Amino acid sequence: MVKKLLVACVGAAALLAAGVAMAGVPCASTSTVDVSVLHKTDGTYCPGPTDGAFCPVAGDQDTVHIDVVIQDCYGNVLAGRSVSVNVPTGFRVDDLPAPVDTDGLGEASFTFSYCGGCGFAQYGVTVDGVSLQGNLIYQASFDNFPEGAPDGVVGLSDFAKFSVDLWASEDPGPLDPCGDYDCNGAVGLGDFAKFSSHFGIH
Repeated sequence: MVKKLLVACVGAAALLAAGVAMAGVPCASTSTVDVSVLHKTDGTYCPGPTDGAFCPVAGDQDTVHIDVVIQDCYGNVLAGRSVSVNVPTGFRVDDLPAPVDTDGLGEASFTFSYCGGCGFAQYGVTVDGVSLQGNLIYQASFDNFPEGAPDGVVGLSDFAKFSVDLWASEDPGPLDPCGDYDCNGAVGLGDFAKFSSHFGIH
């Protein structure tokens, strides 16, 4: 009887210790990382991929905005925690924002420009060694070649990639949105004009 009671006490203590250990630790199930892309031209936010649309760039550097709320698994807000941004592989950010401490509500925000990479991007954050992923967004760029490794310059290789998109739009089949910079559902002369204005820069 004493042995069973001792085992029960040890088990209860272990569970209590586990609960205490989880308190104050960033939790993926209660924290939020909301990511959106802001158009330069009209100041509106692009719809996400779940809306059946993608975010065309209005220039070579549209803006990524991230709102973060950090909580532990008990729903307690975690103030004063340092949060840093994780850039997805294959996308490039010239000026990665410095880490930001959460405020009294456990909130932190980041706004920065991207200028390399095209496709579905999943930005995330790291806080106290815990990585938290945001929602998927679609971002495009004039600097999208080599795919998955933009080189920081809009050059001949990017023009060759854009030309493939341009010619492909004349054939039946799904459109590659990486070349549809004016978001009219086709890759044409309007997109060529936008691309040309950024040639040689990033």
